[in-house]
Amino acid sequence: MPDAHHPTSEAPETVHRTVRLRLYPGDAATGILLTAIAGACRHVRNHMLADQERRYRLWQAYKIGPKPVPTFVTLGRRFTQLRHDPDHAWLKDYPFASVRYSLKYLADAYQRYFKILVRAGLPSVPVPARGTGAAARGGAIP
Repeated sequence: MPDAHHPTSEAPETVHRTVRLRLYPGDAATGILLTAIAGACRHVRNHMLADQERRYRLWQAYKIGPKPVPTFVTLGRRFTQLRHDPDHAWLKDYPFASVRYSLKYLADAYQRYFKILVRAGLPSVPVPARGTGAAARGGAIP
């Protein structure tokens, strides 16, 4: 809040707060289940990360098909295929929504990474040099 005695002082724009929670499961079985769900989330995230990197490397090498886009929807579709894979049938023992939602964080991380690349790169629309347009040559603009 600005100080009335010193008009040049300004309030901080954002305030960062930390909230720390600790969950205490009611019994040992619930604790084991929560630990297993967290392990399934980690496994799925690491599997999808490796799969996305593999798909991108193949696309870079052969340029066949569209560029693989790691959105939450595409990662969710691949997760459904992964759950139906016989080697990963154990994933059906865990809640679908909570394990799939861990891919949301992966998709968000990719989106933040792509935004950084866009900001660091050249502008997407080329800007003409000064003095090269029709007005600079004395011509009329249609």
